[in-house]
Amino acid sequence: MNILIYIKKIECHDGISAYIEYLIRSLQGEAIDFFLACGPINADDSSKRRKSYILSSVKNIFKFPNSKSIPSIKNILSVINFIKIEKIQVLHSHGLSTAFAARVISLVCGVPLIISYHPSAHGDINNIHRMARQKFDIFKRIYIRLFFPDVLIVLSEENRKNFAALFPKQAKKIVKIHGGVDIAHYRIPSKIERSTARNFYGFQDSWLICTLFGRLNWNKGHDILISAAKIIDKKRPDINIKCLFVGGGGDSEAIKELAIQNDPDRRLFIFLNFIEDARSALWASDLLVLPSRVEGFALVVAEAMATGLVPIRTPSGGAIDQIIEDYTGKTVPFEDPYRLAEAIIQLSDIRMRQSLSLNCRNHAREKFSLENMATEMMSLYKLVINDA
Repeated sequence: MNILIYIKKIECHDGISAYIEYLIRSLQGEAIDFFLACGPINADDSSKRRKSYILSSVKNIFKFPNSKSIPSIKNILSVINFIKIEKIQVLHSHGLSTAFAARVISLVCGVPLIISYHPSAHGDINNIHRMARQKFDIFKRIYIRLFFPDVLIVLSEENRKNFAALFPKQAKKIVKIHGGVDIAHYRIPSKIERSTARNFYGFQDSWLICTLFGRLNWNKGHDILISAAKIIDKKRPDINIKCLFVGGGGDSEAIKELAIQNDPDRRLFIFLNFIEDARSALWASDLLVLPSRVEGFALVVAEAMATGLVPIRTPSGGAIDQIIEDYTGKTVPFEDPYRLAEAIIQLSDIRMRQSLSLNCRNHAREKFSLENMATEMMSLYKLVINDA
């Protein structure tokens, strides 16, 4: 079975690249060869392992000279030729912005088209707010309807419901498949492993470590957690809250400036660059906090839950699938640092966290394993090939 992954570009420190890595890893050992057609593949020292893995795990690569949503005719013809030479059976594209080119290529080559939907938001805080509120306008709906794939994969129940309501005639073509994570790797640590991890990062036993993994851009809600931490520090200094921010990004300086406005603020916030293996930081943490404005699924929440770490997140994509309220975590409203502070204060009680921890682990094992992802993706690939 020959599958072509088609994507405008790959940023090796973001969630889409993690999804692609997990997709390939989940189907190792199956009778599948993955191929890759993409624009730039960007990585730095902290994410080069993922780049190396993706490149070494695909059988062949076709690289575009650019990453435009509508590529040149020359690029399209080159991909068509690549598909014919490699005898590609399924075109698996990532992102709705590729729908036009991917649909044209699939029709010319006579291969089925699958598109995975990964919503994201970028830009300054005002643009992020606008994108978070914005629904598909009439032009986007016409575009999607015209170039709707044979199967649209969404990762969350929120997005499945949204697309089914917007495109009722295509509802049968919408399939929800959760992103999978390595449950064996992201496991509950032993007492020694947890102690070693906290010592490595210099965390004291009395600190409550609230960790936010994600690119340092406004979409992830760093500003909401920063405000919540300052509320808690003023209201409940006995909790001794520390916020660990793990990630890089274009808004890093602005976010750091917002967090640390005076010397006392420095004791509240810890910044680390992107790290590819999040396990040690998760083991060292007490809570996973993700007050995002826009999410597709948030693989890091599934990884955290697999380690027994209790998440607090906003009701963006993936929340319905991940959070059973007060059983596997908590959801808080968008743009509400006071409610986030309340949730953190409640879960500062170690007995409450411990009562939820095993629930998180079991839920992650049941819903978000690589094995589940592999089974569902393999069935889907076989189905679209047989129906072609």
